[in-house]
Amino acid sequence: MSIRLGVCPQARRYSKSVMAGLAVVLAVTNWACSSTSQAVFNCDAHINDGLLLAIDLVQVDDEEVKQIQAAGEEWFTSPVRDQLRNRTKTISVPGGCSESVELESLTTTEKYLKKKTGYGTLAVIAEYQTISGDSSKPHIIFRSRQQWKGKKTIFRVHEDFLSVE
Repeated sequence: MSIRLGVCPQARRYSKSVMAGLAVVLAVTNWACSSTSQAVFNCDAHINDGLLLAIDLVQVDDEEVKQIQAAGEEWFTSPVRDQLRNRTKTISVPGGCSESVELESLTTTEKYLKKKTGYGTLAVIAEYQTISGDSSKPHIIFRSRQQWKGKKTIFRVHEDFLSVE
């Protein structure tokens, strides 16, 4: 007795629909992923006197930009940093690193930010230190929404400062 296996004509018709639907889903996913915002940190071989470098990324409004500037060297111990902790992503990078951070995640913890306007500035604050610990110098870069939203921003981490490539 021989059994012949074949594909039923109805299955062929449905498989074309499934394949077309899958193609649409993949196209939409590819479009959505391409519009994400990323900060990439490429580090020189020797940074921060050989110590890990702490970097804060914070999405802020114009008034908070002024507060961060006023905090200056005291940023990492300031009450302003504590107030903005829900919108702060802190990373630590070693020399020779290539670290990528998804910027959309900065606002997901506070749903009201999606409804509010004015939080378009990205503050990037790195705390440079010496091995002896007697000196700490933050380096701050501000980027407007047009400069980072939906883009890949590449930061170069040097021995004692940050730059944007």
